[in-house]
Amino acid sequence: MCEGKSYYKMMPRETEKKRILTVLAVIAAILAGVLTLTACGTKTSPETTSKPETTADNIVAAPTDVPAATGETATDVPATPAEGNTAAPTAAPTEAPTKAPTEAPTKAPTPAPTEAPTNAPDTYPVKPQTADNYTVSIIELSVQPDDSLDDSPEARAAAFRALLDELQPDVVGMQKVSGDWNETLDTVVFNASYLGLGEARGSDGETNPIYYRADKFDKLDSGTFWLSETPDVSGSMTEGANLPRICTWVTLRDRSTGIEFTVLNTHLDNNGDHEAAEGRAIRLQQMGYLVKGVQHLLGKPIFFPCNLNNRIHNNKGNLFPIQKLIRGETSYTDTDGNEYSIALADARLNAKETVPEDRIACKTKYFDENNEEYDPAYEPVDFIFYDPVYAEALKYDSILYTKDGVLISDHLPLVATFRIIA
Repeated sequence: MCEGKSYYKMMPRETEKKRILTVLAVIAAILAGVLTLTACGTKTSPETTSKPETTADNIVAAPTDVPAATGETATDVPATPAEGNTAAPTAAPTEAPTKAPTEAPTKAPTPAPTEAPTNAPDTYPVKPQTADNYTVSIIELSVQPDDSLDDSPEARAAAFRALLDELQPDVVGMQKVSGDWNETLDTVVFNASYLGLGEARGSDGETNPIYYRADKFDKLDSGTFWLSETPDVSGSMTEGANLPRICTWVTLRDRSTGIEFTVLNTHLDNNGDHEAAEGRAIRLQQMGYLVKGVQHLLGKPIFFPCNLNNRIHNNKGNLFPIQKLIRGETSYTDTDGNEYSIALADARLNAKETVPEDRIACKTKYFDENNEEYDPAYEPVDFIFYDPVYAEALKYDSILYTKDGVLISDHLPLVATFRIIA
């Protein structure tokens, strides 16, 4: 360690010669001191201590009197600062050992956490399952159009992605997907684990897409048909309907177990300008077209996320006809006299774990105490049905999910888990 000496002291009277020798000695000592101070200064100057690059080279090449190589912290570097030269020895060691190791690993990922979708995993893990205890998780969600809610589409997409990151479902069936949402789902909401499918119902571009875990399932078959007398004609409609309505479906096979199942997805007509009774009749006809159109898919597990735009019971507490048709209590007869039926169960009503009756509503406004329509027990119009012959419902939930105060939609996501039993 370099130390500076002070030679400014009172000298006693001596002979002239002795005084001259003494003066010369003092001058020599002063020169030696200056050289010593200069040597100390060249070891650590202010320029060399300002923010060294965080590379392996400058960490390894630290001065031998800096304790970086011994693992000591920067506060231990100069145990006792040199007299008259305190700044130079302390500036370099305080930054070189600490900044290089701590900044280099943490700076690279910093842009990612600024947006939820980019910080989320690119893929989800595939959890191993066995055929004798095989479960499937499904989300149903109606996404309100971009301009219908206060929150921006970007914020809503980030909230949706956060929900998927948490639940990592096998299949997601969606309705009312239009506008920029079609692209947003592919580029922001769903990661590389998923593939989506589904045709637009008509010229407005609205789809009922189904997204499935492509890293887990093989797609065996899929399609979209129109709920009309001409199901293969794009844009065709049920007589009297406000808009074309479709059914999108996919049959999947699990790669590890070989288990196969089919997912249906639809969004039926709203009342529009029709009286309520007329609207219900149109929806019943649309469901009849659907039941007829899926007959070739029966005989294996079926799951049916949907928005029926129709509640379960009328004001007298009786099942609406559309519910009886779905449950197999009635059948559909086409114009040729052919009869078709299906028998599905409601996951909410049959799951071992489900929501209480006082919070079964499926729209966010029914949970807002400041809304005049507040009623968490209001019957839903969104459902996840399943075939009870081939599966049992384990869990069901309707999630009032927000991220940073942002809602995904005006509808709640429905989440159900099933065990395939046959």
